[in-house]
Amino acid sequence: MISKSQLESEFLLVREKIFPRWDKDKVWSILFGNFTGSPGEEGCCVTESKVVHVAPFTAEWPREKRQALIIHEICHAVVGPGHAKKFLERMRKAAETAERHGLHNTAKHVLEDVVMYEQTPKTNAAEVYDLVQDWLIERPDLTASQIENALVRTYGLTNEQVRVRYPRILQVTEDVKSLYLNKNR
Repeated sequence: MISKSQLESEFLLVREKIFPRWDKDKVWSILFGNFTGSPGEEGCCVTESKVVHVAPFTAEWPREKRQALIIHEICHAVVGPGHAKKFLERMRKAAETAERHGLHNTAKHVLEDVVMYEQTPKTNAAEVYDLVQDWLIERPDLTASQIENALVRTYGLTNEQVRVRYPRILQVTEDVKSLYLNKNR
């Protein structure tokens, strides 16, 4: 388990070594803590507040894996939401930089993340709606907006693409919540 100051040190290392031109004014910060996202989500980048959040369970991870997560979230700060081509290119560049700085295991974890997203199979709408149902069964407090944002992160889409490709998200959310509420009465 690592402390908050150790987490901040990892963040500073990543910022200085991997992203030396990003956040020159040092306004971004990192926090352990709960954040609203899909169940099991490891981290998120909140550009409005300039905070990288990492889930508390990542404190148990090896340092290099956590650094790879920090790199992942900073890549979102640099290129925006989603895991499409531009994001994956920035991740590869970050892995190369990590390798040059001797952070070999960190680079390995970053590249594993890239490969995972590249190999994510295309899904059909029924599979996405099933995933949404699973999330809501686990976390009935999730809102439609939170689910949409989680799908953005999961599938590397924009919010608009999620709404166009999966127009029944709101209805599925309402149906599952209605069933959940009726079941627990």
